[in-house]
Amino acid sequence: MNTSAIEREVRLTGFRSQGVKGIACFESGIEVVFPLAWFPDLERATPAQRSHWELIGPGEGLHWPELDIDISAEGLLFGRKAYNYRPFESPLSPAGLKQIRLEKLHLSQRKLAERLGFSESALRHFESGKRRITRRFEMALAGLV
Repeated sequence: MNTSAIEREVRLTGFRSQGVKGIACFESGIEVVFPLAWFPDLERATPAQRSHWELIGPGEGLHWPELDIDISAEGLLFGRKAYNYRPFESPLSPAGLKQIRLEKLHLSQRKLAERLGFSESALRHFESGKRRITRRFEMALAGLV
């Protein structure tokens, strides 16, 4: 049986950022949402710098002239991250988290979990080291400390 694949070029039409997310708009109407953390230089940029982008060619990618950042359309579709992307690793140790909870905040695991909007079991796992402390958790905790 013969089949033929129709190759279609993937083209970008736009970009916008919302908080910690980047949103790439494609000619087909599809929007790809990705964490800006995938592109650390873009994440560190100001909202004004992020909004100053240009299309590369007929939509083959995005270019930020002030930041010297290029991202390909194909790379966004396949979830390719920047060469300097590093997954988040909290500098807060499980013992340090427990110390903050007990000595600074004077809260039980249940009360701290409630205040931060996390489950008590998640907090228990963070304190035991069974789960890595997430950026979202660390940011919420920083709001209390």
